[in-house]
Amino acid sequence: MKPCAMCEERGQPWTGAAPQCAFPDGGDFTADNWNCATMNALRYAAEAHRVQHDDESLGSVPFDNELQHEPSAGFVVLCWYKSRGCTSVAFVTGDDSPPRALTYGLANAVALKYAGGAA
Repeated sequence: MKPCAMCEERGQPWTGAAPQCAFPDGGDFTADNWNCATMNALRYAAEAHRVQHDDESLGSVPFDNELQHEPSAGFVVLCWYKSRGCTSVAFVTGDDSPPRALTYGLANAVALKYAGGAA
């Protein structure tokens, strides 16, 4: 399976277990991930909007219509355990619609925005 662009660019700069991309082949988020570069960027951005209970974290990353994605505004919501590299839950909510799957396109655009790149 082909990893996301951020995973491909970063590669594996450590020894040990290989990363598992959260967006294999450019699909929707999968919880079967570990150290996905896109998810790590989103988790870092979510730190500003994070609550923690014991070792579980819940964070969100706001986005608006400047990214030109559907929905046009809302939040990427993430859940993770400690800082071990796995994001267990990720979804999108916004525009008065029910929560839905986080797509690679939106995840990449939001991660790039918060990392200072162009979406």
